[in-house]
Amino acid sequence: MKVVFLMLLTLLIASLESDAQSWRVYSPPDKSFTVELPSSMQRVTFFEGKHGASNEPGLDADKNVASYAAVQTTPEVREYGVIVIDGKSKELVSAEREKRVAGLDFVIGGDDATPTSVQTVHASTLTGKEYVYAKEIAEGIYTRGRVFDAGERIYVIVFRARTAKDLNSPDAERFLNSFCPR
Repeated sequence: MKVVFLMLLTLLIASLESDAQSWRVYSPPDKSFTVELPSSMQRVTFFEGKHGASNEPGLDADKNVASYAAVQTTPEVREYGVIVIDGKSKELVSAEREKRVAGLDFVIGGDDATPTSVQTVHASTLTGKEYVYAKEIAEGIYTRGRVFDAGERIYVIVFRARTAKDLNSPDAERFLNSFCPR
């Protein structure tokens, strides 16, 4: 009887662990993108690499920005975010657009952080920039993210981790490489 109980307990724990690691493809209601995540994606008031996701009441959400987040608590604490910016907003429709889009790296690392690396990346037919902040941008916070200008929409994809090493984990790669604009 004791052996059967231990076997059932082991199966239950294995089942819970596999559920915690079951990734799914998520898309917002407007279907503007898809991305694979280890937990459900929620619309939030804002998401920024340095401060994470927030639904704090009283914060003014920019009507030209939609932010989405997912939080993973096991095996590591990680946060995944996708920010969609209306590329037709008057702030972005100008000759300065390229500079403004390039300046969106602050969403990934914060105003006063400098990326430890920058490289060109691709998602579907888009070409963008990846910014890695392998030095702490806040206490115990490291980020890696990508910015893509799709014309009508600008996407900022952010992965937040508790260690610099985690920025290159299989989960970080899976999330960042699964992003697909629609």
